[in-house]
Amino acid sequence: MPTNPFEIHKTKIAPEPVEGLPYASGIRRQDLPTNVRKYADNLAAQIKEVYAKYGAKNFEELKENKKLSARDARKVADLLKVFKDVVEKKGSVTLHDIPNFDTLPSPDSFNDKQTGFKFEYIWEDEYRAGRPMSDFALTDKDLRDVGFDDQKKRTELLQEIAQAKEHEEQEEEATVFDIGDAIAQKQQENPDHPNFLTTKEVFEAIDAAGYRSATLEELLAFGQQHWNPEADPKTLTDEEKLLQRINVPCIYTLASVFSRSDDRRINPLIRFVLRPHGGERDLRASSLGRVWFQQDDHFLVIRKSLQGKTDQAA
Repeated sequence: MPTNPFEIHKTKIAPEPVEGLPYASGIRRQDLPTNVRKYADNLAAQIKEVYAKYGAKNFEELKENKKLSARDARKVADLLKVFKDVVEKKGSVTLHDIPNFDTLPSPDSFNDKQTGFKFEYIWEDEYRAGRPMSDFALTDKDLRDVGFDDQKKRTELLQEIAQAKEHEEQEEEATVFDIGDAIAQKQQENPDHPNFLTTKEVFEAIDAAGYRSATLEELLAFGQQHWNPEADPKTLTDEEKLLQRINVPCIYTLASVFSRSDDRRINPLIRFVLRPHGGERDLRASSLGRVWFQQDDHFLVIRKSLQGKTDQAA
């Protein structure tokens, strides 16, 4: 029988205690999105409960305790593995088989009862099979219209999105970006800052966190693979709620924009949002130039690639 119960349940983890919590890879608690932080704190509390049971201050001391039971060793090892994955991925999911349309496909391709979409009226009016996807490209003028005066930054943002369309990879690391922390930081820097962000500030917050806004195709892939609005939240674990974002009423992307064909339009710039509608996914559209509030607005974002771009991973 092994003298060290951790030999019963081997893992490839190497947790590093930070402020009493086993945060890994140098990631700080305050760097995590709010919803991820809450879930990580719950896991950390369970880990620390076992530490306290054996008078251990950290993982290394726990491993050396000769009274450590195999059951508790297995529990901590499992918790630490989940904790490490959650913290390092920051609540992200992997998108598989991302489509890359040259033109809009037939609406029938979205009619699957399990993973299909309904179209909100503005989007339905503008959806025409064969319409070029270039009609949905974010432009330099769009960025200037929302306040980006820095041409270099506009070019960088557009290049990041263009490279997403050009790559041949079929997997991306995606997460739902909560602007609550960005609003709090703005208000800390300036107490007079309002309780919302402009579109420009949202772009900047996403960029500073090491992400870019998702494309329309990535939004569709996420909606089909990871967003499950018809599921009963009571049947999901905390981890499933975190990863599936069951509690998020709407998910936006800012990287795909189009102009309506109606010249009498009031809001010519449109961005896409997924929302649950009668237990189904609803693809709709609205103005790009609005302001964004912590309670309602969440954005699908993609971790920046290491190739040709600055990766700001924690």
